[in-house]
Amino acid sequence: MKIKETDLFVVEEFFHPTIFQYLERSGVERWRWFLQGSKLGRLPFVMEFAILLRNLTGEPLTVNNWHTGGQYVGRCFRPPDYRPKNGALYSQHYLGKAIDVSSAKYTPKQLFDVINSNEQAFRNIGLTTIENVSATPTWLHADCRTIIPDAYPKAGFLIVNP
Repeated sequence: MKIKETDLFVVEEFFHPTIFQYLERSGVERWRWFLQGSKLGRLPFVMEFAILLRNLTGEPLTVNNWHTGGQYVGRCFRPPDYRPKNGALYSQHYLGKAIDVSSAKYTPKQLFDVINSNEQAFRNIGLTTIENVSATPTWLHADCRTIIPDAYPKAGFLIVNP
């Protein structure tokens, strides 16, 4: 399903297939109701994040790819009955606030470096938290969880362990 604001991604990449099947039934852009908005207000945070990172790297990113026969189904918004191995019970993915991405050209550490080099741009869309890339060797996790005063660094992003 096309996203009218971009040609870089399709809606399916941001939803688990069971959620997408539910959304697809209505024939309207119901998907916009289920993902946390970005600070820019144009698109949901996860979409703004993927577009920004894609534009900065100049390379395709993989989010969910089940719709093209790929293996990834839970890298963005997940249904309550889906829990990947070692996945957090109260993950930001269940709230529509998190995204996992990977790249054929960039390692998660290199993607992390791109984000840090463009900190203000990512803050502007609402990025607050990144998983420790040494614990996520094949993907980069980013989310827009609410900032808790005194728990977040003054510069950079909160780094959490999966």
